[in-house]
Amino acid sequence: MRRILSILLILFLVFCGISIATQGTFLGYKLLVVISGSMEPKVPVGAIIGVKTVPSDTIELGDVITYKETSTSALVTHRVVLIDKDNNYITKGDANEKSDPDLVYSNTVIGKTFFVLPYFGYLVIIFRNQYLLLVPIMLIAILLVKEIIAYRRKIFKQKMEEPFKWLDIR
Repeated sequence: MRRILSILLILFLVFCGISIATQGTFLGYKLLVVISGSMEPKVPVGAIIGVKTVPSDTIELGDVITYKETSTSALVTHRVVLIDKDNNYITKGDANEKSDPDLVYSNTVIGKTFFVLPYFGYLVIIFRNQYLLLVPIMLIAILLVKEIIAYRRKIFKQKMEEPFKWLDIR
């Protein structure tokens, strides 16, 4: 039973990886991979962050938000250090000395960061490469076949012993 649970856990992780690799969402959270060190040490490079859309009036000072940068359309995840009267934000990376120069408009905010999974983002690199993706799939297939064979051997052994139970004298 423990082996089956571990296989289910592996399948779950593969599903999460595929979801991340395809820039999907999982349980309502947009999963993103951190590629710069501007939020270290709280959000390290290679972390997966879970970002969820929230109303702009619920974002507070100190929240970590992800927004689309207006000049490059890149996604940026930084901490809110100032909120103006129109619910626009000044942000700053934790590892940066100065605040970001541009105002973050509330309509460019993707969402608020709710969780960080350090270093899991490196697995996404595997899932984004179709050839590297074959490695975990093959490992899972081998584990499943191994479990099926072990189970069938156990059943076969039990059936082989049943006809001779009457000989067992105790």
